[in-house]
Amino acid sequence: MFLFETLSRENCVAFLILSVISFAAFIVLFLFALTSAKNKSVYFIASLSPLFMYYLYLMWYSMCVSSLK
Repeated sequence: MFLFETLSRENCVAFLILSVISFAAFIVLFLFALTSAKNKSVYFIASLSPLFMYYLYLMWYSMCVSSLK
């Protein structure tokens, strides 16, 4: 296997797994923000980062799958 060889389509699943993990982290932080008595705004802002990462990983997964068709 060469260092700069094209990867197979199965390697795109890593981006899908990371997007699911990011979405789960978003849900956990968002629910924690709803139930938190203090600093709700801090938790809501903190929950935006995993949501953004979910979007990026899902976009990278789509790009990976589309480029290997």
